[in-house]
Amino acid sequence: SSALALVRMGKSDVIYASSPPMFSAFPALLWARLTGATFILEICDLWPESAVALGLIRNKRLIAWTAALEAFLYRHSDGIVALTYGISRCIQEQHRPKAPIIVARCAVSVVPFQRAAATRGAVRRERGWDKTSVVIFAGSLGYAQDIETLLEAARDLKGHDTLRIVVMGD
Repeated sequence: SSALALVRMGKSDVIYASSPPMFSAFPALLWARLTGATFILEICDLWPESAVALGLIRNKRLIAWTAALEAFLYRHSDGIVALTYGISRCIQEQHRPKAPIIVARCAVSVVPFQRAAATRGAVRRERGWDKTSVVIFAGSLGYAQDIETLLEAARDLKGHDTLRIVVMGD
């Protein structure tokens, strides 16, 4: 579907593809080369390594094929954006791409958290958490986070009236 969307979109100056997985980045690279656009590849997680580590991919041929696709994309990118310094180092050491690698870490302002600390008591009272311990899981809710384990722990702790487990994320 990404290939059709690119054709419908027409010519662009820059095409920015985000991964994982790598599969949608290939049509983006192809379209960039066909139209003369600059191709930037964003790597949020090393792939297929992360999929293999999670047990999502076990087939050796598929692993080899996706690793070859990964190397091809690194070699043919005009620029690479890595989410962490570790990802950047790994790409540099394993693939030695000609394209520059930029690390774009997520920036967070502490000001809202400082304000939130001032209202902590009010929030706890509002939710009925005054005399409870609160455990919060805040983040992505996906396969890699093993949410089943969190839910099992919550079930095992169900009888503890002074404990609240709060899950929030996307």
